[in-house]
Amino acid sequence: MTSIKRFITSTVFTVLSIGFINAANGDTTTVRSHQAAHWNWYGSIDNWAVFPDSGTSYRKINLIYTLGCPTGGCSDWDYTTQIFIKKRTGRYDSTATNYPYFSVNSTNPDSLLYATQATYTYFYDSINNSTDSTLNPILQILIFNDNQNPSVITDTLFGFPANYYNYVYDSLGIVIDSVWVNPDTTIFNSWTTVYNVYEVIDYIQIARYITPYGANLTSAWSNKWVFDITDYAPLLHDSVEIGAFYSGWSDGFTVTLDFEFIEGTPPRTPIRVEKLWSGYFPYGDPNNSIENYLTSRNVLIGSNEPNAILRVDITGHGFGGNQNCAEFCPKNYHVYLDQTYRYQKLVWKADCGLNALYPQPGTWLYNRANWCPGDMVYWTDHELTPFMTLGDSLNINVDMDPFTNVNNSNPGYQFDGQLITFGTPNFSLDAELVSIFAPNNNPNYKRMNPVCKSPIVVIRNTGSTPLTSLQIVYGVAGAGTSTFNWVGNLPFLASDTVVLPAPNWFGTSPVFTATILNPNGQQDQLLDNNSLTVNYVAPPAYTNNIVFEVRTNNTAWQNSYWLEDENGNVIFSRSGLSNATTYRDTVNLNIGCYIFRLQDTGGDGLSFWANNSGTGYCRMKNGTTGIIFKTFQADFGSEIYQEFTSGYNLTVDEPVAAPRELLVYPNPAVEQLTLEWNSDGDPFSVEIVDVSGRVLYSEQVNNNNGAYRKSISLGDFASGLYFVRIIDRKGVTAQKFIRE
Repeated sequence: MTSIKRFITSTVFTVLSIGFINAANGDTTTVRSHQAAHWNWYGSIDNWAVFPDSGTSYRKINLIYTLGCPTGGCSDWDYTTQIFIKKRTGRYDSTATNYPYFSVNSTNPDSLLYATQATYTYFYDSINNSTDSTLNPILQILIFNDNQNPSVITDTLFGFPANYYNYVYDSLGIVIDSVWVNPDTTIFNSWTTVYNVYEVIDYIQIARYITPYGANLTSAWSNKWVFDITDYAPLLHDSVEIGAFYSGWSDGFTVTLDFEFIEGTPPRTPIRVEKLWSGYFPYGDPNNSIENYLTSRNVLIGSNEPNAILRVDITGHGFGGNQNCAEFCPKNYHVYLDQTYRYQKLVWKADCGLNALYPQPGTWLYNRANWCPGDMVYWTDHELTPFMTLGDSLNINVDMDPFTNVNNSNPGYQFDGQLITFGTPNFSLDAELVSIFAPNNNPNYKRMNPVCKSPIVVIRNTGSTPLTSLQIVYGVAGAGTSTFNWVGNLPFLASDTVVLPAPNWFGTSPVFTATILNPNGQQDQLLDNNSLTVNYVAPPAYTNNIVFEVRTNNTAWQNSYWLEDENGNVIFSRSGLSNATTYRDTVNLNIGCYIFRLQDTGGDGLSFWANNSGTGYCRMKNGTTGIIFKTFQADFGSEIYQEFTSGYNLTVDEPVAAPRELLVYPNPAVEQLTLEWNSDGDPFSVEIVDVSGRVLYSEQVNNNNGAYRKSISLGDFASGLYFVRIIDRKGVTAQKFIRE
């Protein structure tokens, strides 16, 4: 479970499963600010929401962010989205606007000389070899002569161009004379300055999410992510304007925003939220340093604000030139408090290959500067409490690693920094069950589900006393409970991911409950946050005679795989693999729970469109019949993880259906292409089309046993990009390949 535990501990501080579970005690109020709001172009969709008043205390406030696709599907690209509270500050500013006395044909000259009668412009007629003329266009002169309403038109005049010479030509087109076109009216412009007063609005970011490469998503797709925004409670009461910002230059996505208020007492009560920095700041420009934007801030700590944090939300964007900054280069930011160095943080997300939303048609698995396509952005909180004095100011400064950009036009960081102050902790002894990662049917946890071995939960110390022990009682509905005695040492607000021993999985329904008890051997001061219940899907039940078949691509050195039982005993394993080679391992399993894992250290799976490593596959066959019953997605990123049972079933009559998986290899191909398709036995057609949609190969398959394999000569295909399409009664399945 090492890599999975690494994945979930990197996400626990912001994302919670509360949106997919039954909350514990405490009334819940849900407010929706945006209902499938359509992001079809760059900009913000701003809506007012009416939240509960400020007289109620909330143990937890969650923002449930639901992303969907509009009609026609989602955008192809990964774009930054941000959710803001538009905070009215009570401060006012103004902008000066100058209004002219007149404008002519939408211009504002200082003066205008014109004629009130028609004027003409002479020209040489090369056909008749003589001077000719044309009527000048009419000038429309708009007059603004109301100082109280300087933008209102008070009169409209008409005139003709004047104040110029007309030239007379001889039969050869030579100028022989000139005629002055005399203006009879002159007007002079003046300007009225109006100051437009407005209230200053602070945009307080409460969530940031990067959209997936969505070309493969249809209008039926949607997914939820949950942000814990409890600390923004001082701003989330009464009428509040919420902004949903989309940085995309194409259509698009839909977004639904639900704010879930769970009554109770938080670990510490938030008092104030103050924006320190917010914006996209250039990085590496010697003439415009990012430090010009991340200027130091002096903040006053009130006498009623004994606790405080600096919250930093930062993502790097733009690449090319030296070091591929800022999107693909790991850099640090450094926090100074009263000119003393206190914190350092690497701006990097190293587990994009474990993204739950996969595969995507773009470069979804490349690690980036604190973000992955199709995932939340996770902020970092730096505790200020030990370094501040009540009633005094604190100087906060953030610096980035030095860097000079060469040949990249627009590298930078989207940076939001906030001061959040609190009262003292509300509990001295309190533990929270934050989440159940496994078992859980939440799609964001599918990398670690389903399970037949170990449940995985996250606990947090929400009391001021260090948490050193507690009990975790857990189990499946109708199957009794198990108890695990946890020991450790968690300071205030620290978390731990706990892998529990297997319970009795033979219950009456796929419902799992966990409860924490007796922190430090004493009574928990808050019981509302101690218990969670989730629904889950039981693991598949497979035959005991299995063939594991793996075909490597051209970077086989990155791969290793193995099968182990529920006690951690390795049944078989392979490493040191050869390129483009098929390996088959046959096992006869005893009754039990098993875990199959295939890891790719390069993080690009057995097939990835953006490299030239070729295509491999991983699948499981019935060792007796030879029928394929499980094919894994080849574009899996960093790891395939599958738990299953042999000899028993944890659910009633669970079918084991052959997956609809199309394999196309080698890729790129030279002379021959091999297709493999695991169908359900129904008729289907095979097509190869070019990028313009022209069909270059077709075949109708009426009789098949569910396992189709065909080698196709590419001798007549030009070099380029092509698509293989399988069309049957369920729809179209397609894969790209390159003909070299």
